[in-house]
Amino acid sequence: MLFSRRRLMLGLGAMAGFGLSSINLKAGEAKPTSHWPENPTQKLHKVHFQGLINSQFRLRSPTGQISSLRLVSLEEHKVDSKLEQFILKFKGPTQEVLEPEPYQFNHPTLGNFGLSISYAGVDQGEACYLAAICHL
Repeated sequence: MLFSRRRLMLGLGAMAGFGLSSINLKAGEAKPTSHWPENPTQKLHKVHFQGLINSQFRLRSPTGQISSLRLVSLEEHKVDSKLEQFILKFKGPTQEVLEPEPYQFNHPTLGNFGLSISYAGVDQGEACYLAAICHL
């Protein structure tokens, strides 16, 4: 098994306090902007990601580094029935591991949004990253 429960919880702990929200970026904008989302009240939910498995997402780090990751799975992770909780798993190249921090993501369907990811190891020659999402 690639991910142990302990490793998953430790990795997700690194992302505590960061949420998923919309930010105001124009597609193709080259300059880095603040790593904190400008509009934390708008949220993307599980339904927004369900049809996007195996699609590419572009992302920008707080320092302006541009990368690309592929969404490979969406796993519901219910701990509290009053919350929407799920985990997104992304894969990408292993040449340069991305730091666990908030990134500015872009997808043709979803547009621009902020999301924190955490490195979770290598699976079948690709780097794996997890994003834990929790909404009321």
